[in-house]
Amino acid sequence: MSKDFYVAYLIMCHKNPNQVNRLISKLQSDQSICFVHVDSCADFGPESIRGVLTEKRYHGVLGSYSLVQISDELMQCAKAYEKENSIHFRYFCLVSGQDYPLNSIVSIQDELQKNYPTPYIDCTPCARGNWVYNGSKHSAWWNVINIKINQWLPKPGIIRKLVKSPVLVADLITRNWMNPRTMLSKNHIDLYGGSAWWILSDVMVDYLIDAARNFTQNNKFYPLTGVGVPEENYYQTMLMNSPFKEKIDVNPPEMVAQNCKTYANFSPEGKPFKGHPYILTMEDTNRLAELAKSRFFARKFDETVDSDIFDWIDKNLLYDKDE
Repeated sequence: MSKDFYVAYLIMCHKNPNQVNRLISKLQSDQSICFVHVDSCADFGPESIRGVLTEKRYHGVLGSYSLVQISDELMQCAKAYEKENSIHFRYFCLVSGQDYPLNSIVSIQDELQKNYPTPYIDCTPCARGNWVYNGSKHSAWWNVINIKINQWLPKPGIIRKLVKSPVLVADLITRNWMNPRTMLSKNHIDLYGGSAWWILSDVMVDYLIDAARNFTQNNKFYPLTGVGVPEENYYQTMLMNSPFKEKIDVNPPEMVAQNCKTYANFSPEGKPFKGHPYILTMEDTNRLAELAKSRFFARKFDETVDSDIFDWIDKNLLYDKDE
């Protein structure tokens, strides 16, 4: 591994500070720096985290534009560090505080250096009836209202349904002309989607940071704030409508499985799909050993559910394969 090949690891977290610090200890090296965004509503102070902290803090809510804002803030933090320390990051890797590596930092960075500047981003085109299409079926304003109601009434039930009923009616009336997919199409923007977790090269990150500076309500990409899951559409759509389009491998429209370097345990055998990953435990060691052949990371892990899995990974997977 070349001594001037630097990688920035961008970590967003909201819980389990000890677990976050353990993740950082596996990723930090002479050629890699960890940048961390601590959620503004986290129950611990950012001073307990060992990485380089972002200046701004947001409250990240799944399915909202806030997670894009956090990702942008992490990129900007890493670029500021670059300038202050006269180094240059070749890759920027977005992970969560509940991820954990399945390969050593040496083997990960060796592969990145070998394949630079190849982007690692899950990308599926919008096609009628697929998950990208169905995820953008509501009006552009729907997400904000829906999230606020869910936060106000966190427990599903008849009261929440009654409160939402007039909102649903309004959505049915307006979605034909206020649908974000339709609005993007009028701006000649093709919609794409994929995993929220990616690894992008320096030139792509520079492009995205420039785009973020001009991201106002008048921007042709602004309807992306109203899609069903902005963190799973924003970066794919921005890059696939840019000069970097030909650099990205695109999945078949019918593909649902995530094609990226981070594995998420959405559908374990015998359990229903819930829209978020299940926690990985010692019951998943065989699967993790197999995944380590092709993935850099897996998620989710939770030290309050199973802390032994971290020790198992450290002992069995996190070693230099060339030693």
